[in-house]
Amino acid sequence: MFNLYVTTQPTSQIVYLYVTIQPNSQNVYFYVTTQPTSQIVYLYVTTQPNSQIVYLYVTTQPNSQNVYLYVTTQPNSQNVYLYVTTQPNNQNVYFYVTTQPNSQNVYLYVTTQPNSQNVYLYVTTQSNSQNVYFYVTTQPNSQNVYLYVTTQPNSQNVYLYVTTQPKSQNVYLYVTTQPNSQNVYLYIANSPTVRMLTSMSQHSPTVRMCTSMS
Repeated sequence: MFNLYVTTQPTSQIVYLYVTIQPNSQNVYFYVTTQPTSQIVYLYVTTQPNSQIVYLYVTTQPNSQNVYLYVTTQPNSQNVYLYVTTQPNNQNVYFYVTTQPNSQNVYLYVTTQPNSQNVYLYVTTQSNSQNVYFYVTTQPNSQNVYLYVTTQPNSQNVYLYVTTQPKSQNVYLYVTTQPNSQNVYLYIANSPTVRMLTSMSQHSPTVRMCTSMS
């Protein structure tokens, strides 16, 4: 079992952030929990042994029937869904944002059937604005795949994202309140001069979680 985590004390009950492969499972877990051996909330990416579906979800127990939040491509569909459901294999409620081919508007809706041929999942006010946006898209005019929460790219607000934007030479996956602060941040960058950096302040930062799958 490989654990990667941030904590203020090695024996404390502070939040752990780590990646692990469970001994009796073929799944890879990436999750946050308050106790290393607890059944507290998991956030992870996994491919189930009997499924070709890759999904990223939150659940209270790895084998429970509790709420899942995940992105997946159904075997018989070309669409990508972000949805909430109570069972991992059901066809229940989908929650997603999409722009219909004949509309300039952005729709946010719940449905039990997919109605989009394209892969849209985002919230944004303007493509060139500095407002919050969270999306995955393969739109022809979008050369990159963005998935992040931020108020401004250069702000001191919390952001967690993966991007291949030309102006960003690295791929970041991190939680931070300020890039140069003493607050907690954990990130991976593909720059050879960058290492994984962790720090934690005495104050718990406000963290928003988001998930990505390219």
